[in-house]
Order: sequence, then structure tokens, then C-alpha cells
Amino acid sequence: MRSYELTAQARIDYFDAYDFIASRSEQTAGSWENRILEAFDRLAESPHMGRIHPEYAPSYLRFWIEGQYLVIYDPEAVPLQVTGILHGAQDLFSLISRRVADYESSDEE
Repeated sequence: MRSYELTAQARIDYFDAYDFIASRSEQTAGSWENRILEAFDRLAESPHMGRIHPEYAPSYLRFWIEGQYLVIYDPEAVPLQVTGILHGAQDLFSLISRRVADYESSDEE
């Protein structure tokens, strides 16, 4: 079974999303958490099922929609790297650009 890990920024995204949802409903936050963790597991097992969006990011990154959230990940990384978890109402273009730049600079270190 393949595994996954969240980059530092993706962990921040995850907890920010959870906290935002939980501020309105703990039950909804728990459901969201279960769905997003299941999505991570599915992506780790079948990493190429997400879509490529060259208008947003290099073709080595893929995108998966889980509810109102967009999961950005590197399917070739071992373990699979989740690089961002963004709400669809956010400014996706600028946030994705920053996630890509951060991810690429962390690979160089």
C-alpha cells in the first residue's frame, strides 16, 4: 500500500480548513476530515487519477476535487506529496502559484 504525506504548507491548509469548518459545526468538520483523509488514501493508491491543469501548474502536479476543496499533489513522489488543500472560493491561481514555487524550492534543498 502506497502512502502519502503533507508538505508543511499542506498541513497548514488542512488545519486552517478544519478550523474554519469546525467554527461552524464540529460534526461537519469531522465528516470533512474523514472524506479528505479517504481522498488522500485513494490518491496514494491510484496517484494518476487526478487531473493535470497546465494553466495553473507544471504537468507533474495533479489536482483532485474533494467537495469544495482542491487537493494539489505530486503523484510521482514517494510517498505521494500533498502540496496544497484549497477551498474553491479562494484565489486559486495565485495560491497554486505560491504552492508550486514553495514545493519546487523545497525539492532543491
